[in-house]
Amino acid sequence: MGKRSTALQATAYHEAGHLLVAWRENIPVHSVSIIDNPKIGSAGRVYLRNPLDGTRRSKAVTKRSRRRLEGLVRYFLAGTLAQKRFNPRSYRRWHDEDDRKQARKIIKRLAGADDDTARAALKHLEAQASDILSEERNWLCVEAIAAALMERKELKAGEVRAIIKQVETGVS
Repeated sequence: MGKRSTALQATAYHEAGHLLVAWRENIPVHSVSIIDNPKIGSAGRVYLRNPLDGTRRSKAVTKRSRRRLEGLVRYFLAGTLAQKRFNPRSYRRWHDEDDRKQARKIIKRLAGADDDTARAALKHLEAQASDILSEERNWLCVEAIAAALMERKELKAGEVRAIIKQVETGVS
């Protein structure tokens, strides 16, 4: 496998990690792609509907919005976790700069101005995202989604649903 193919495979795992956690967090997904997009500086992307749509935009964080925000943080952190699990040597700090920036922005909203609380919350949610990916059925889904991405480069929500259903049917 060539260098470019290995990098593409790492991207496929990265995006599959995001996608699987989005799925488990009930974040509506439109599609996922590993088609390079230099205009936005992205080697891959999960296209999803904002999970906060329908929630009030007030400063107060309700139990419902807290769950959604925490799920979104787990989603942002899952890509790198999956990539590192697939091939730790494939990761570069800049791979997840935007993901971490988005996660920190949400954490600041949840934790307030206290940096220590924010760091602890981020670490806790990262451990939760790792736990989700570590479950056998979930990792098998990540592998299947990454393989399909390598083959087709882009998947729609229905194709993802079919892959997850097929994997889960085989696991149960």
